[in-house]
Amino acid sequence: MNICGMIKKLADMDAVSGREAESEMAAFITGELGLPEESARYDRLGNLTVSLARNKGKHIMLEAHADEAAFIVTGITDRGFIRVAPTGGTYMGGVLGNVFTVLGRGKYPAVPAVIPPHLASKDTEGMPEAEDILLDAGMSAELAKKLISPGDPVVRRERACSLSRDRITGKALDNRAGVAALIWAAKRILDRGTDNSVTLAFACQEEIGTRGAGTAARIVCPDEALCVDVSFAVQPGAGAETAGRLGAGPMIGVSPVLSRDISGKLRMICEREGIPFQTEVMAGRTGTDADAIQISAKGIPCGLVSIPLRNMHSSAEVIDVNDVESTAELAALYCGER
Repeated sequence: MNICGMIKKLADMDAVSGREAESEMAAFITGELGLPEESARYDRLGNLTVSLARNKGKHIMLEAHADEAAFIVTGITDRGFIRVAPTGGTYMGGVLGNVFTVLGRGKYPAVPAVIPPHLASKDTEGMPEAEDILLDAGMSAELAKKLISPGDPVVRRERACSLSRDRITGKALDNRAGVAALIWAAKRILDRGTDNSVTLAFACQEEIGTRGAGTAARIVCPDEALCVDVSFAVQPGAGAETAGRLGAGPMIGVSPVLSRDISGKLRMICEREGIPFQTEVMAGRTGTDADAIQISAKGIPCGLVSIPLRNMHSSAEVIDVNDVESTAELAALYCGER
């Protein structure tokens, strides 16, 4: 599968926080890499790890979180409307026009109940709060309560597609773009070989507080780790001072919580190999799994590479495929360094 098809396939998967192991991601990853299914293992929390290479060099963990920002059912009204709450940060302005899928006894499409502008008052104008959102699955209360239960996940139903030759839009590109980059990097590592040991880790529960990555790091116990996530891209409302540019390459993180040696080596590889890159400076926490990995076990030196993304936590996230490919090449070359 080419990288565009891979990104779209991954984005269309449903893997919500806490239920990542219910997706087909493990089978997809091992199939793409030509590895036996038993090489991919879920731990008790829901992190997926894949042993890629076992050699005498240092042990590197390549990490990307697998879950997506979504919703959870909190109740059903007497008229059959479904109450939900967000699991992970969600911009409510990107919710009202969406179609969702409720993962209950089956998969049921649902849409937000929206007050028509003709009937809106001053009290109902503006952005709704998350707790005010009601989904309509077209069911009676009796049927809805039979098929849907509190605690069932709700995901965006939008399917990924190409905007142009190089840009893709869809839900869950945060962080399936990172997952795709790791798979693409792994293909190159397997083709080229490495003197190092490499483990892929696809962490759970990042969207609800970077909860899974620390456990994965303690289990894998690497010498160092390289995290791949997404970060903000320039768009209306996000200028170049705080965001990266689509198509300008991976964003190499620089932060007090990140290893200066790893960040420097990543820049050196880019300059040596002609890989376009950007620098993302953070004054403290990165807001990614790197924060949890860095303080796991006895301390794990950690680097961070981010793929620029527009419209984060919406059903219309946008990435540039060239950034994913460049990120994959950078990660593969890093794993080949002594």
